[in-house]
Amino acid sequence: MNLKDRARRAFLCTLSSISPKLNFKYRYRRMFGRKLNLKNPETFNEKIIWLELNKYHNDPTVIKCCDKYLVRDYVTEHGCGDTLVNRIGSWEKISDIPWDKLPERFVLKWNFGAGFNIICRDKSKLDIKEASKQLEKFGHKKYWLWYGETHYKHVPRRIVCEEYISSLSGLDGQPPDDYKLYCFNGKVEYILLCTNRKGMHADYVMYDKDWNLTDFSKLACEKGQSIAVPRPKMLDKAIECSEKLSKDFPFVRVDWYIMEDRIYFGELTFTPCGGLDDDIREGDRIMAELLEIK
Repeated sequence: MNLKDRARRAFLCTLSSISPKLNFKYRYRRMFGRKLNLKNPETFNEKIIWLELNKYHNDPTVIKCCDKYLVRDYVTEHGCGDTLVNRIGSWEKISDIPWDKLPERFVLKWNFGAGFNIICRDKSKLDIKEASKQLEKFGHKKYWLWYGETHYKHVPRRIVCEEYISSLSGLDGQPPDDYKLYCFNGKVEYILLCTNRKGMHADYVMYDKDWNLTDFSKLACEKGQSIAVPRPKMLDKAIECSEKLSKDFPFVRVDWYIMEDRIYFGELTFTPCGGLDDDIREGDRIMAELLEIK
């Protein structure tokens, strides 16, 4: 991260410390070139921000479900425990991690945000000292301050180790495709497919619940049906579980890794892109009609 990015992030953290609403207002105007409307939200992004500021920020169930450690209990309680990735262990301190007992391939992650992961595909090549330093660096981050997503603030910090999942294609080192199911009042309406993932970046294509390609993304607008992919045969299972997991919320996105013969739960996301998704285009208005807020 360069000096300019550091200064910008420090500024955003300062805004959130004063009031998360200031953070959202500032970033919304910079992203969309217009004032954030919280009195009468009209777009999907505006309604997501409204939910964060008025409901999700202190909702105990939301806080539990954005915790990558405790959400596993929620998934099990709602009858979807068979979709969980095998957990190898969890620890409060980095010094407690038994590196010598970990398998050859695994994923280590902090439970309180996004992108705080150590992905190990070959333990013989892992620099444990460097990995520990990286985890330590992650552990000091105040993720909720960056984007005003206060529900992450209340998550008690913990390190989780899970089994490494190979991609459906079988290409070693290639992360599996990510299927993100947008759920409104317990019903799946749209499915975002994320492919060619590299870190926090990927190709994004949105389908409706019947697996028809939409033009909700720049990529779809540019390439049309040429980028469409076959409907996964395990998608029905993902939809069924998503509707079980989302029934307690006006909106939540349920993320899955869908393999040839089974699905793996990823996470529950309550504020996609922090309420500033600039790639959903017409979807910003269309999905807003599905999201009722009171």
